[in-house]
Amino acid sequence: SAIAGSINIITKRGEGKPKGDATFIGGSYNTYNGRAGIRGSADKVYYALSGEALTSSGYRDRSKFTSESAGGSVGYNPTDALDVSLGITTNKTDNQFPGALTKARLDANRKQAQNPDDDASASFFDANLLAKTVLGSFGRLDANLIYGKREVTSNYSSFASFTKIDIDTVGATPRYILDKKLFGFDNKLTVGFDFYQDKLDKDTFADRSQASTTYEAELKRQTMGLYARDEFNILKDLILALGARTERANVDGSETDLATGVKVFDSEKIHKGTAWEGSLTYLFGEKSKLWGKYATIYRFPSLDQQASYYAFPFDSFLTDLEKETGKSYEVGTQVNPMKDLKLGVTLYLIEMEDEISYNPVTFRNENLDKTRHQGVEFSLDWQFRKLVRLYANYTFQEATFREGTNKDKDVPLVPNHMAN
Repeated sequence: SAIAGSINIITKRGEGKPKGDATFIGGSYNTYNGRAGIRGSADKVYYALSGEALTSSGYRDRSKFTSESAGGSVGYNPTDALDVSLGITTNKTDNQFPGALTKARLDANRKQAQNPDDDASASFFDANLLAKTVLGSFGRLDANLIYGKREVTSNYSSFASFTKIDIDTVGATPRYILDKKLFGFDNKLTVGFDFYQDKLDKDTFADRSQASTTYEAELKRQTMGLYARDEFNILKDLILALGARTERANVDGSETDLATGVKVFDSEKIHKGTAWEGSLTYLFGEKSKLWGKYATIYRFPSLDQQASYYAFPFDSFLTDLEKETGKSYEVGTQVNPMKDLKLGVTLYLIEMEDEISYNPVTFRNENLDKTRHQGVEFSLDWQFRKLVRLYANYTFQEATFREGTNKDKDVPLVPNHMAN
């Protein structure tokens, strides 16, 4: 029930003799992208390594972007009942920022840069240790341990803002899965617990040299969530799914003006969220299905939405900023009119409360009045023999305010049309 969609990245697992691949892409504005990888297995050990480099000068002046990343995983699968793997990812990016243009400057030269000296760099390191244990007829237990480290250096001369931020993340996400018949029908139960702790340290400097520190900030967020989901075949081709989640987030932080020793802010905020979902899915034909779903949803503010800590005059900890909540309604179908052709259509309606948006007038994140997001999505997946595969999708959506002074007006920055 992610409000803006969810991303699940699954790396290819090594299997058999070593296999490698390499890709090179070139495009306009000096855009180049190279990727390479190798994967395989030996006896009970499997492995995968990959690397990527991307650079582009950008459409506008001073909009250059470069990114270099590498990753690898190694796993040990001694028996059918145990699988342990370790994955590591690292990345380094550098950005230039051209800044906003007035209409007059846009009309004169839309490629020009407003800011001659704004840029940032970021690096991260992530490690993920996963152990899967099969408990025979008693199901399966997955234990996942996560560690992440990020460092972001920003130099915004146009805002006289020069900062360095370090973020350390630790997490544990164990879950239990029981896939076993109930009353003679297929049933799959998943119960899990999520724990994350993020610690952020920020230094603000007087100038680009970052030699003299003017402000210090420290923020911490800890979240704990418990969830359960069950999929039960009421009939052979009819699946009922029910799920629920409850979660709590503690956010606290402080910022100090080193020149005066005065606390800019020193505050704490606690968020609590609950959500549940129910859906019916009917399977027909060889690979076709029809479904309907209702869910309640929530999203906690991110750390940099809850607090402004870049040492601007409007730095603050927003204790009045609340979580987003909403209700989601969805019906859809996916059909296979031909063996190698999949067609899908989904209608959805999401009624939101307290959506979070940045207000450039007050320089703070605020909860919006009630909003409504509704739309339709179309998808196509066609495999033409063994020569080519075509994916296509199109979404038409409307996002409007349901209440307040902006009632019936569009929510900013939400496109009406999206296509791939």
